[in-house]
Parts: sequence; C-alpha cells; structure tokens
Amino acid sequence: MPLLPLTPTPLLMHTMLLYAVKSIQIIFYVLQYPTPTRAPERKRFRNQNDQSQFDRDTSKFYPTALLQTITMPWLPVALKALGTFAVITGVADSLVGKAVIEGITGETMVVDSLVQAIADSQLRFLGSAWACVGTMLWWTSNDLENRKTPLALLGGGLFLGGVGRTLNIAIHGTQYVPRSLVAAIAVELLGPPAVWLVMRGRKPVEAKRK
Repeated sequence: MPLLPLTPTPLLMHTMLLYAVKSIQIIFYVLQYPTPTRAPERKRFRNQNDQSQFDRDTSKFYPTALLQTITMPWLPVALKALGTFAVITGVADSLVGKAVIEGITGETMVVDSLVQAIADSQLRFLGSAWACVGTMLWWTSNDLENRKTPLALLGGGLFLGGVGRTLNIAIHGTQYVPRSLVAAIAVELLGPPAVWLVMRGRKPVEAKRK
C-alpha cells in the first residue's frame, strides 16, 4: 500500500523542484560559515555568569571536532570506495540497460514495448551520469580542503536522489522496494549530511609563499 496518497501532479513536481533548489542554496550558505575544529581554551572569569556563558558558547564546537578527528582520515578512502562503486555500476548500467532491472526484480519487461524502450534508454543514460559522479567523487577525495564546493554539489545531488527514492516509496508503497534500494536510500540520505559535518571546519589550504 502507498504510504501517502500522492500522484505526480504538476504542482507536486513544482514543489519538489523548489525543494531541490532551496536544499542546494542551504548547503552553500552553511559551507560559508565553517565551525572551528578545535574548541577555544577554557578561560577564568571573575563573574560566574560570564564563565557559564563562555562554556555554553564553546561547548558546541566539541561534537564537530570529535567527529572530524574520528572520520577525517577515513573520508578520502570512503569517497574513493563509493566512487569506484559508482563507476563500476554506472558502466554496467550503460552496457546492459534494462537487464539490470530484470535482474533485481526477477521479472521480464514486455518485449518490444514503448515502456521497455524508454526504461532501457533512461537507464543507460543515468548509468553514464552515475559513472561520472563516481569519477568526480574520486577527484574530490584527492584534495578535500580545496574541493569542498564540488563535493557539496555531489552530496546535494545524492541527497536529492534519496529524496526522490523516498517519494517513490510514498507513492507506490514498500512492497516494490528491494533491500538493495533500501541501502541506497540510507546512504543517499545519511551520507551527505555526515560528510558535511566532517567538512564544516575544514579550511582551504593557502598556497605557500616563495
């Protein structure tokens, strides 16, 4: 059963487009104000109220700094792994087309139908685009400090892809969702925010003066 009584009306599509644009704008806005990776040293105040206020203001830095300390060394490796997976699966989708869907569902599309032709064409096109995303992920992982904006764009695109999959579930229900797509939705919705938290405090490396 569908989770929500939604139908792909023009108003719904217009709302989703506005949501996509606003999400990308929020990502760029937040990246302009990075959070420090290290909390300021504790100071001594004569007034206890001033001391309490200082502690409250600086306590927000610790979770981000801790998350960066734990995950930052592994982030390039994770991005390269995801990029490799994207290139392999994207190239496979481009080569075999609708056979990927038939392999996942165990069902065969109607031969020589308009639905089959469009689905095969779209899957081959999106497979090529997905392979390009994987290449870009690998490229950004080689210089995270100075390639935050491309990484933010890629993350925003993946997140919106997860939103689209979630909308699909809301319209068609969960009975048509295989476990592989559930894992994909989890990565697309949770992965970009996690990377954003890690990258917030990273500042571009300035070129060394001669």
